[in-house]
Amino acid sequence: MKSSAYARVRILLAANDIKDFQEIATIVQKKTLVKDLHMHFDTLQARILDPGKWSIHQLAALSDLLEIDHSVLTSMADRLRKQKKKGRR
Repeated sequence: MKSSAYARVRILLAANDIKDFQEIATIVQKKTLVKDLHMHFDTLQARILDPGKWSIHQLAALSDLLEIDHSVLTSMADRLRKQKKKGRR
């Protein structure tokens, strides 16, 4: 694990205390995430705002950094995508 912030996020995810990607980005810091994920800042911001834009590859890379099963983030992205879709109607 590259940072103690990643360990903190992992613990909070296990306790279901993190509900969205914004919370992850707040704890780890966006500048750290973009560097570690090799992602442009605007790309990360777009995925935080619209979780349906995350690719499987990107979610797998983030879950590798957090040392968690990728299904945790995939499920969160899907849940948030569905919530956002319901909000549009």
